[in-house]
Amino acid sequence: MTQDIKLKHQNIARITGVIYLGIIACGIFSEAVVRSGLINHSNGAQTYNNILEHQSLFRLGIVSDILVLFGDIIVSILLYYLLKPISKILALIAASFRLIVVAISGANIFNMLSVLLLVSGTRYLNSFSKEQLESAMLFLFKNHSYGYDVALAFFGIHCLLLGMLIMKSKLIPKMFGIAFIITAICYFLFSFGRFIFPHFANSLYPSILLPPLVTELSLALWLLIKGINTPNIKSIT
Repeated sequence: MTQDIKLKHQNIARITGVIYLGIIACGIFSEAVVRSGLINHSNGAQTYNNILEHQSLFRLGIVSDILVLFGDIIVSILLYYLLKPISKILALIAASFRLIVVAISGANIFNMLSVLLLVSGTRYLNSFSKEQLESAMLFLFKNHSYGYDVALAFFGIHCLLLGMLIMKSKLIPKMFGIAFIITAICYFLFSFGRFIFPHFANSLYPSILLPPLVTELSLALWLLIKGINTPNIKSIT
């Protein structure tokens, strides 16, 4: 393995870390800042007025969601490139599940775009009362949350496979492999729990999503700062 190839892998690892950090930042902004700040799931009137008064912020949240999708596509490919020497099949399946998440999340964004239509003041909406528009808006947000839950189930599979790959490799500390397996369990519990035991799962939010956030943030920082263990690249290729 030449020094140039090792440097190439190191650069790819650091690029992956930078993009992963961008994904996390955009995700936190759109979910924790925009939607959590504007949506009151028990008060349609307040939510409608919040979106009406803060349309620019809401639109920025949608843009952030789209940037997350762009980043996830790139990270899927880069992680596959870095981990395929461990197991090409597992790396390919892991990348495929992350890309499925992109597809589901992309379709889910249309719920948010439909919310903008409800506050657009377009003439064909005059046949609906304000109360009906408020109810429709809450329905769209609920539908969005269901789409998010489905996407998390697929992302849980990605994290499980990623954890297995890291555990088998010597490129990244094995603690990340264990952490990603735990992350997968958290995503499964939250996603399937919201469908089977919604009240119980909701009581765990957002604490159950804290370990995944710490795990993904830690991996992104590790890849950016430390990169991968290049002396071990030769042993797995």
